[in-house]
Amino acid sequence: MVLNGTVRVDFGSSETLRKPEKYPMQSRILREGEVLHVLSECPYRLTALEDCRIIEVGDKHDNEPVRIEDDYGRKNAEQS
Repeated sequence: MVLNGTVRVDFGSSETLRKPEKYPMQSRILREGEVLHVLSECPYRLTALEDCRIIEVGDKHDNEPVRIEDDYGRKNAEQS
């Protein structure tokens, strides 16, 4: 949920990573008050288009995120 600002969300289905040509990533712009539900184990990426605050809620608290790409050089837990 976007509390304020604007964010682009790129997201896919559970098949996107295995068959990206058949199940490509989609993109959506979210503004204040808008919500996007991305199912568990589906890839997604948030990009702030301006200063923003978001609420992100996950349902699998015992799993670390799997980073496919990261602009800040963070690694997955198993790569540390």
